[in-house]
Amino acid sequence: MALAAGVVGALGCSEDPPTGAGTQGTGSGGGGASSSGTDASASSGAGAGSSGRCVKGCAAAAECCAGDPQCPSSAYPHNPTCESGHCRPGQCSATSDCTALGPNLDCLLNNDFKACGIVCATDTDCPQNTTCTGTDANGKKFCKGMSTSKECSTDADCTGRGRCADGSCVCDADDDCTATGVDKCLK
Repeated sequence: MALAAGVVGALGCSEDPPTGAGTQGTGSGGGGASSSGTDASASSGAGAGSSGRCVKGCAAAAECCAGDPQCPSSAYPHNPTCESGHCRPGQCSATSDCTALGPNLDCLLNNDFKACGIVCATDTDCPQNTTCTGTDANGKKFCKGMSTSKECSTDADCTGRGRCADGSCVCDADDDCTATGVDKCLK
């Protein structure tokens, strides 16, 4: 179930898909599952106009496996892809991909990205610190995180995944992405 928690975390804090975060370490938008991996944007200060996030660059899907011995594969969650020169986490294709990881999981679609999430009817169906407030593109309700904390307060908080701008880790160039597992600034 630990894997399921990582997959669920990708959708848990945002209704946007985890375009960069994932269970395979295929490039995350910040420090982990709590940052949904979606584009972060700066709206003021020195970083005004920045909207990049650090990801892992690639030429083939095998480069996106982050040591997973079952990867690359066509089976979820061991199916990351290399798209436009950067890694994207594996996507589920059916409910059965998710129920194999946990009985309350379903394959949810958001912004053309499919990820497992905990489906719900009421808040009592959700784990602590989440509520039944998410809705995917197909109308399925899912548990969504209640965190309002910022990803960062200083550049050091980004630990090599860009610089801090308005509470989000963002990048302007590949040189901003120095953490292990990321080497490209995706805008």
